Amino acid sequence: MCETYEAISMSPKKKNIDYHVLIAKVLAKEATEKEINILDQWMSASEENRKLFKEYKKVLSAVELEKQVGKIDLEKEWAIMKSHMDSLEVNRMPPSIKSRFLLNSLGMNYAAAAAVVFLVVFFGLKLIRNLNSIELTTGALAEQILLPDSSIVNLNAYSSIVYPRKFSKNERKISFRGEAYFEVTHDPEKPFSINTNEVLIEVLGTSFNLNAYKHLENIEVVVNTGKVALMSLQKENERVILEAGNKGIYSKKDGKVSGSLNTDINFLSWKTRKLVFINEEFGTIINTLGNVYYKEIVILNEDLIPCRVTSTFDQLPFDAVLRILEATLGLEVEEKESVIYIDGPGC
Repeated sequence: MCETYEAISMSPKKKNIDYHVLIAKVLAKEATEKEINILDQWMSASEENRKLFKEYKKVLSAVELEKQVGKIDLEKEWAIMKSHMDSLEVNRMPPSIKSRFLLNSLGMNYAAAAAVVFLVVFFGLKLIRNLNSIELTTGALAEQILLPDSSIVNLNAYSSIVYPRKFSKNERKISFRGEAYFEVTHDPEKPFSINTNEVLIEVLGTSFNLNAYKHLENIEVVVNTGKVALMSLQKENERVILEAGNKGIYSKKDGKVSGSLNTDINFLSWKTRKLVFINEEFGTIINTLGNVYYKEIVILNEDLIPCRVTSTFDQLPFDAVLRILEATLGLEVEEKESVIYIDGPGC
């Protein structure tokens, strides 16, 4: 069995810049203009920094990571890496020295070593395999995985999943924490179930979004196709059947389960990067933007909250969305210690 796991977390108020995360955001085209400028300054500071950035970029452009990692004995390489890190306190080394040390100490060819280190250490993607199951934890980037039954799982950032190498003859069981969009392969002979410790979700073949981050007050399931059963593990009779277009909510406070029509058209924006707001309150828009772009945003003037906005943002970076809203509502935007403060005259 896999060990207990926790999703990786990052404090939005962290003052020290993690340049590995910053590089990842830039390469994934998720960085703001300010972050891009910070990285440019960092690369201009030394040839060593520029070389490290080029190594990251080379891995992404030249290596098909999923295929490459599949050829490597990850249990062995992770054990070797961990032993080196524990014994020599690699985490205390400067980033440029750390990366060079890990690449050399693993004893693999450059592409394979870079891929493993990039996934496991820098991007925060941790993949642990043992005889019975696989545990995967994402870092700052979303990831797509294929389960043994060909079901597809799109994991949002800072999410964890544990699943068997091979499903049993009668059932398909996984454990999950975080947020993900599931496209479950239809197989009536093998019910598919997801355990989050608080709820159990059962399906036969369907697609749905599950939001079960540990820090949230509720667990939400939005069904896109098919049918899903959402049940509480705390209260035996708390159960609801959800069909396409329905949303199920589990309250962690009282253990109750409820179902209703889903009215949030942006429930998959974290995956699609498309946001549609139709006469939506500004307060709701800011909350959605914070969740999609992983930003801490504070509205200083409460009179802005009820302001109504109609707009569509398709594949736009956060800064571009903020500039459009700034021009639309005459906002004043200021960023301090990674927190975005928004002020303005209201409506």
